[in-house]
Amino acid sequence: MIWSTGKNIKNATQNQIKELKTLVDVILTDEYKYIDLFKQEDRQNAMRLIQDIKK
Repeated sequence: MIWSTGKNIKNATQNQIKELKTLVDVILTDEYKYIDLFKQEDRQNAMRLIQDIKK
C-alpha cells in the first residue's frame, strides 16, 4: 500500500481508509483467537490492543 506520493498531507485517501477498516475488521473478527494466546503477556497485549482499536 502506497501511503504518500512524497507530499505531506494530513488526510487519508478513501482507499487507505478502506484498507485500514479492513484490517480493523479482521482483528475484531479474530479477537478471541488473540485473547486465547498461551503466554499471559501476549494475551494481555492482545487484549489491550483490541480495546484500543474499539475506542
